[in-house]
Amino acid sequence: MMDDNSMEPQANPMNESVLISDDDASVESNEASDESTSISQGSRGRSSSKVKVYQSSTATSPSKASLMERNKTLVKEVRFADQTCVELSAKNKYYKEQYGQVKKNLVAANKDNSLLKETMKLRCRRILIRINELQKQCEEQQDQLKQARSECEMIGYDRDYWQSQCDGLHRQITQWNQSSDSLLDVFFNEDGSHNEDFINNLAFTPTKEKGGDASAITPADKALLEEELEEKCIAIAEFDELLEYKDAKIDELETMLEQQNVQIDNLLDEIDVMCNEENSEDESKQHASPSKEMRRRIVSLEERLDAAEEITVNEFDESNEKMNKELSNAYIEIADQKRFSDFQASTIERINEELSQSPRKMRKSDDTVRQRMAEFSIKIAELAAKVNDYHSV
Repeated sequence: MMDDNSMEPQANPMNESVLISDDDASVESNEASDESTSISQGSRGRSSSKVKVYQSSTATSPSKASLMERNKTLVKEVRFADQTCVELSAKNKYYKEQYGQVKKNLVAANKDNSLLKETMKLRCRRILIRINELQKQCEEQQDQLKQARSECEMIGYDRDYWQSQCDGLHRQITQWNQSSDSLLDVFFNEDGSHNEDFINNLAFTPTKEKGGDASAITPADKALLEEELEEKCIAIAEFDELLEYKDAKIDELETMLEQQNVQIDNLLDEIDVMCNEENSEDESKQHASPSKEMRRRIVSLEERLDAAEEITVNEFDESNEKMNKELSNAYIEIADQKRFSDFQASTIERINEELSQSPRKMRKSDDTVRQRMAEFSIKIAELAAKVNDYHSV
């Protein structure tokens, strides 16, 4: 590039020799030749052929008209050269301004690129931190689910134990019902009347009025049954409380899982925004490799998020389904226990009624036995009197 001093228009002495008088043509021809020689030396872009032609013309002493024509031609060339220099200087200034503006734009673009890299790194760090937090939450929820499973297993063991106890109590009550029915069959007939055979046998065996079979059902046994029934009812109430606690725990885990899903959705939205920002910016080829690496990292983060979400949702669904099955089985068993407790209550009420009626029946049988014994003793006394009378006769 040319310097500014060389590009600026310079004062040309040819401007003074443009007008030549007719009287001094012969004198000024030599001066014009000298001035044209100096002008040809000042114009740095002229060809050597023109200089040679001009020298040859000066050597052959040209005429005034040819000198004037040559002078005009040289003036035009000088003016054209000055105009060209002015245009070139203006273009030089414009190009310098454009160069400065492009340089400023490049510096600003580099700053924006560095800021974008820093923001992307910060966002990636935040995403990694959130992913670690979500993984910790998933592990905590898995531990809570394992604890809930172990508690459900313990509840199942307790339920089996109390079920075996209830079965034993049911068998015992059934045996007592059978023994009470057989005992009532001994005392009474099917129509509710007293058994004459038992009374007649009791008349000849008065020492067996209060036999051991009649004392099979006692108030102590009744109290024991009531205590066991209360224990079973308390156990059923505890089972109900445990089931309510498990339901609340499952609801809490479901809410935590929903919150986690919301956080994962937010992270995915942020990743989509980052990808859109990355795609919307026109980066140069020099910065293509960091953007590709950033995209690969974002894709890997999305895959990790999808995998964590899928594992968490699948495990929670499996555990929730298993818990629902266990809860349904527990509800069925509790309903069976409630029905069995109702049967126990009805059986105890029946036993209480029979026990309340048995003293009256026993008193009636005792009265009838005493009456028969009195009649029998009277008959014996009469027979003894007759025998004495017979012996006295």
